[in-house]
Amino acid sequence: MVAAFSFPAVCGYRKMSRMKVLRLTSSMDWYGEIAPEERSMGIGAAALEATAGERVESIIAKLWPGPKAVPKIEEWMAEHQPGLVLLWVNPYWFTYESVPNLFDNRLGFLGPKLKRAGVKLGAKPAFNQSPAFGKLRGMVLKTVGGALYFQPEDIVKQVEEWIRLVLRSEEVALVVRGAVIPMALDADAAGKERCRRRMEVVDRGLAEVCRKLHVEYIPSGRPAMDWYDPKQRNAYTLPDGFHCNKAGHALMGELEAEAMVAAWRKVHAPS
Repeated sequence: MVAAFSFPAVCGYRKMSRMKVLRLTSSMDWYGEIAPEERSMGIGAAALEATAGERVESIIAKLWPGPKAVPKIEEWMAEHQPGLVLLWVNPYWFTYESVPNLFDNRLGFLGPKLKRAGVKLGAKPAFNQSPAFGKLRGMVLKTVGGALYFQPEDIVKQVEEWIRLVLRSEEVALVVRGAVIPMALDADAAGKERCRRRMEVVDRGLAEVCRKLHVEYIPSGRPAMDWYDPKQRNAYTLPDGFHCNKAGHALMGELEAEAMVAAWRKVHAPS
């Protein structure tokens, strides 16, 4: 489901703001009990406000690839008239090997029913954050495998289309945030390698697209982190291992702030 969420008081800003930041993003922007100003969106908004001298309102829009994505982006752009767009590329789209997806592909008319049941169960924090879930999922993946939602090459093509759509509005700054935390933490060595290759394909492809179109890009390698190292991962993520905690948001926010300010300056204060 694609949905839009508005936070008109990020960092204590007034409801009526002068600049809107449209964040085409994922659950990273709202998952977990972390104050808005301590999330990467709040840190980036504060830096942008200090540079632009304007109040900033962050609009969160949950984006999912596919045929509905372009119409939704067009709708959000028209509705919110943002001064800056931040597009967060979600590794879940192209690295998460889903067992329910495999059911959908292989079990005929029963597939969709089993997929919905599996997705519903896997979405429950009490289940997906337990150590038993990770072990069980890893064992099942090793035995029967899983299926991706989208192929890496398809994601590069779709994201390029979204980028070009945003760039039609010449007064809108744009930042693309490359995929960060790999969705293969519970996989075996072969699964982790598949994930690494997929991340590399998307990162390399989008880096080239952004270079060609003069768009600020935060590569997947930033922040430099071994997400498969439990000590590093636990220091910067919530118990599920996929969403940032306060310390993780501080790292991400620093990078977003730098890129957002640079993107705004390209449009509004060219050197």
